[in-house]
Amino acid sequence: MTGPEDQLPPLKADQPLEIVLPPTGQVTDEETTYFSKIVAVRDEVLLIAPPILDGVSLVLQEHPSRVTCHLPQDTLVWACTTTIEGVMGDTWVLTRPPAEAFVKAQRRGNVRASMTLEVQAALFMAGRYFQPSTLRILDLSGAGCQLAGDRPFIPNSLLRLQLSLPAGPLELHGKVVRANPFPQGVATRYFTSGFQFTQVSEADREALVRFIFEHLTQQIRSERPPN
Repeated sequence: MTGPEDQLPPLKADQPLEIVLPPTGQVTDEETTYFSKIVAVRDEVLLIAPPILDGVSLVLQEHPSRVTCHLPQDTLVWACTTTIEGVMGDTWVLTRPPAEAFVKAQRRGNVRASMTLEVQAALFMAGRYFQPSTLRILDLSGAGCQLAGDRPFIPNSLLRLQLSLPAGPLELHGKVVRANPFPQGVATRYFTSGFQFTQVSEADREALVRFIFEHLTQQIRSERPPN
């Protein structure tokens, strides 16, 4: 049985797109991901918004430049390599990759479950927590989650999340490690961020992982065809 994640997202205007640069070997061994979106689709090229990371646009030393592109889709990405042919003002021109060039890949190493779950988030700033607001968790792992809200997230913001699970309430502390500045959604516009847990007790982490596996098990059972 196939689901939405088994189908390549359409190449169309407003489709989120990520430009992924390889590790530099200087500070970290991790890839660097810049956020963008498709502005227009032509026969041979994709026109995209300037890729941004933490409010700073990507600067390329030469054109054309070979890069990896990701079409994000929940816990997975559709990845391919393509060429940035040039930059025209606020529009970047990419060679349009054929559909067969995209490969479905796992985004993260931690076991992560897609879900929609409300959470109370309080911003920590100037030595205190502010009034919490309601955000949505789009996917969840023992190490972090993807959050959605009606306003752009600020990179490196410290948050306290209060989450209600069947086993009881959890309080999770962490920071925004990725912030997509481009809104997503069609009927309802929302902004997403990657949130990393930095202060979680061992007992709370075990409860979190147990909840994730129970959710995944229930999801698998519901997708099985009837005997």
